[in-house]
Amino acid sequence: MATILGQLSYVVGHLRYGHYELEMRGEDLEKFKAMTRQEKEEFLRDNGELLIDDIEVDDIGDITNIDVYEE
Repeated sequence: MATILGQLSYVVGHLRYGHYELEMRGEDLEKFKAMTRQEKEEFLRDNGELLIDDIEVDDIGDITNIDVYEE
């Protein structure tokens, strides 16, 4: 099996949707549940992982290099 990568000169677009994700349990989860909405938002921004759910690509450049990586 081989992986083939084609490098692009550019990609133009924008991020559309995303979310924060954080796993909690026990006492920490109970403390989180007792927070106000504003405190929860701040906590998620400070401690959660930002994940991008959807992007929109408007334009791409030429393929500038092609590499084959064989296992």
